[in-house]
Amino acid sequence: MDRRPRRRPRERRPAGEDPATVADLAPVVLAAAAPYRRADGSYLFRNAFRWAVGRAPAG
Repeated sequence: MDRRPRRRPRERRPAGEDPATVADLAPVVLAAAAPYRRADGSYLFRNAFRWAVGRAPAG
């Protein structure tokens, strides 16, 4: 039997951002996606976005 202590699972965060940043940026992302929203509420993306925005780790 394995007697090593179990690690606590890490909290998963989208794209490495803290929850406050995600909440601040959500309206921007939704506004950019608005033209691709379908009548049923889903989105249809076909090579619609040419750019990706990200942050490089500091240091």
